[in-house]
Amino acid sequence: WLCGMAEQLKPEYLELPYCISFSLPSAKCGAVIGRGGETKNEVQRVTGAEVAITKKDPHEAPDAHRTITIMGPLLAVYAAHMLLMRHYNDEEAQFEAAMHRAPPPDDR
Repeated sequence: WLCGMAEQLKPEYLELPYCISFSLPSAKCGAVIGRGGETKNEVQRVTGAEVAITKKDPHEAPDAHRTITIMGPLLAVYAAHMLLMRHYNDEEAQFEAAMHRAPPPDDR
């Protein structure tokens, strides 16, 4: 359906610069950054969008959030957002699965 919506736009609108920002829990941002920035860099390479992630504050609270900003042509921006969310949700699913497999803590 996304492609169908894009086809309804004037082609020149698709090439204009766009920017979206969203936030994720700081403790979970590793999923969208990847080891050594590899996930972020791969998303940028594949989509052509620019991805910027605010730095972690060393004094941040446990519930702190970081802002992710994606800039570029419209479809590149939304493609990058979808790819980043896939990485985030895949890691969350792996975390949840591991939590269900982990033995209960020893209450001695």
